[in-house]
Amino acid sequence: ELLHAHQQIHRLIVILVEKQFKVEHNEVLALKFHMIDSVLKQACGQGPMETLNKQGGEKVNIDSLVKFLLKGRESDGFPVNLEAFLRLSIRDFAYHQSVLLQQMVHSVSTVAVGENPTSLYVICSMILGINGYNPIEFCTTCGDGKSLRKCASCKEVAYCDQSCQQLHWFTHKKHCRVKSK
Repeated sequence: ELLHAHQQIHRLIVILVEKQFKVEHNEVLALKFHMIDSVLKQACGQGPMETLNKQGGEKVNIDSLVKFLLKGRESDGFPVNLEAFLRLSIRDFAYHQSVLLQQMVHSVSTVAVGENPTSLYVICSMILGINGYNPIEFCTTCGDGKSLRKCASCKEVAYCDQSCQQLHWFTHKKHCRVKSK
């Protein structure tokens, strides 16, 4: 149902972003709405990632989008697709004069893909008001920073609950088994 009404939802979110940025002067909430809109557009095949939009002519659904974004690099399991998507979404934020956007671009553009801080970390830090690189862990799947538990085998990734761990397992299992040996 959500994907069927994506154009109306997109227009509403654009209005909310504009209101939060121009009227309420709330850059954080404007950014949150923008990120939600980016995910919605990508799920409908109109997002910034061209390769996913043209995936064999098939219609993109939420499950395939999540798996695509969470799929890790063979060598170390780093989610390069998620990193690319977040970087493109940051770039597509309409209000380039935003101080928050400029801080994010500065933080992300000076770092190679796969290095710290990641785009997910920068976005979560800006939303939560954390400055600088602080090794606070965020859930590998959803980005939440509450009550995290690390993977019992490799101790390299953290999850907020079992559902996030199960959702990420399809890509983490290859990397996890290599690290634990």
